[in-house]
Amino acid sequence: MALQGTNQDSDDFYAGEIAALKVLRDLAIAEISATSVNGFVLADLLEQAIAIAEEIYETADSKTALAEAINDSKAVVAAIYDGTIDDFTIPEDLEVDTPILGENLMI
Repeated sequence: MALQGTNQDSDDFYAGEIAALKVLRDLAIAEISATSVNGFVLADLLEQAIAIAEEIYETADSKTALAEAINDSKAVVAAIYDGTIDDFTIPEDLEVDTPILGENLMI
């Protein structure tokens, strides 16, 4: 990130990441509000959020809480994909290895 090492406020420093997380949050809310929730869509959204968190982690001063959140989120994604969390309707023709929302939603 080009802004690293400046004295800018963290909200300004991470403005792009914050905007991307808000988009992911809104997409997750829309998916959860749907009559048939697709767990793989939620897992894909969570993976996108994890990628953003890992990017922030690289430049963060305090890493402990963020590392715990990243690890917890990865565990949820794994549980969705392996069927441990299975409260979702999963289409039979869904390709699990293909991201539902594309490779990258980051803004």
